[in-house]
Amino acid sequence: MMSCNRIARLFADHRYERLLEEVLANGREPGLAIRLRLADAAGLSAAAVGFALQRACELHDAPGPLVTRLADALLDLQHDDGLFGTSIATAAAIAGLLSLLDQVSPAARVDLAWAAMVGIEALAERQEENALIDGDPVTSAFVAWQLGHRSDFVARIRYGEFVEALMQAGVCAEEPAAALTGMARVALTTAA
Repeated sequence: MMSCNRIARLFADHRYERLLEEVLANGREPGLAIRLRLADAAGLSAAAVGFALQRACELHDAPGPLVTRLADALLDLQHDDGLFGTSIATAAAIAGLLSLLDQVSPAARVDLAWAAMVGIEALAERQEENALIDGDPVTSAFVAWQLGHRSDFVARIRYGEFVEALMQAGVCAEEPAAALTGMARVALTTAA
């Protein structure tokens, strides 16, 4: 099991690739196509910290110093365009921020709420004419896995078209209401 002490040690040592590997091995093992995209240098640190923040929030009901350090690191990793590098890294980072905001009042961390909102808007802008994020079914499946259950994300994209595009791409074969809730399974098994 991935402990907060292990997360803290890897984070402090800036061993982002190892941090990402260990958090993913702890019940979030995605397929090769997604692992390769997560390891992309443009978003590796944000993806690792985003997943680490999600895991740390799962381990503790109330945020502690580690959670605060991880969240603050994500704020530093967010680019001026609202993204955290790649779209996949952005989804992981936003999911981490939202995990923390689920535990505290958004008013207590307006900076995190703002960063999440700006990130969601940036991802929504990457929804292409074919309704997929970056025009890509694998990226879209991952984004749906991380954010598809979040009403603030769903409200910003062309949701019906998004689910239909995922279904047409063969990423999911369920009806729209169930499609995004089952996206964890889909994103974990999708291959490029």
